[in-house]
Amino acid sequence: MTVTGFASSQGHVLAALFWQSNPQSSGLLWRVVWTQYLGDHSGQAMVCLERNFVPKLSGFCAISINRGSVRTEYGALMGSVLTLGVKAFVF
Repeated sequence: MTVTGFASSQGHVLAALFWQSNPQSSGLLWRVVWTQYLGDHSGQAMVCLERNFVPKLSGFCAISINRGSVRTEYGALMGSVLTLGVKAFVF
């Protein structure tokens, strides 16, 4: 588990919490992320899953949910997003 704090060039101060599985394992790779904007207390929760099909091809799914009112950093974005994709490694 990793806790990180960082600031953007516009002076926004964010805190993030990361927790993920071991990327060296050959099974399912997962990552859970919580990001909190400290200026208006809005936040984003995200879960990412990735599975290798063959050595150079994997599929992934990411779900993110934004929390906050319409006038907040994360609340002004979409409420929730589902992303599905495939990654191919060339080298």
